[in-house]
Amino acid sequence: MKHGVFGVLFGIGLVAAAPVVQAATVKLDGVAFDVYYDDALLGLFGAPTLSGNVLFFTPTAFKAESLNGAGVSTANATLNLRVELADGYDFSFLSLSESGDYLMRGASSEVDVLGQLRVFDLAAPLTRANEGIATAGALTVRDGVNHNWDASAELALTGTQWSDTRGVNVTIENLLGAYTDSADPGRKQAFVEKKFVGLSVGVVPAVPEPESYALMLAGLGMLGLAAKRRSHR
Repeated sequence: MKHGVFGVLFGIGLVAAAPVVQAATVKLDGVAFDVYYDDALLGLFGAPTLSGNVLFFTPTAFKAESLNGAGVSTANATLNLRVELADGYDFSFLSLSESGDYLMRGASSEVDVLGQLRVFDLAAPLTRANEGIATAGALTVRDGVNHNWDASAELALTGTQWSDTRGVNVTIENLLGAYTDSADPGRKQAFVEKKFVGLSVGVVPAVPEPESYALMLAGLGMLGLAAKRRSHR
């Protein structure tokens, strides 16, 4: 669902003051790729876990709430990750899956989930792609009961522009919005929370370059010739 007030806030963002923290780069070792992130810049996402080809977060404080006509309340965070491939693999896609719950009470109450998934090639930053995060359905139930929501975004990392990519920067940008209008009579509440963020990194076995095929065939030929010579001794 689209609301002008949330669209404007998403465009300008909200910056919260934070104390200076000594940053440290953390590496998560995988089989097909490794993930790097700054532990001082995790914000509302919290620390991630890498399981197979999925990097996931379970936030505990990523929420927005507006009560009894308080107007707009938002919670926003942006996270940057570096993903570097292991030898023998190529990228194929990035898929983002998010979920949480929301509650609305009163005719004026509104909630929204917005964001973007972005990626660029670390060696060629102008090679990039982005996709808006979209909820699976409109968040419109105003019965004062918690309801689940799901959202997703996906980027294909295929084609010649991505064929030589060995590392990418991934940006996950999220905004939650909640709104109640003071002109609406009675009790009003709008609440939305993000509880899960999962980033799937699709990989495929790397296709050998033509030069590699030529070297391999030459090597097989040499082995065959050596075997033939031994058989004639």
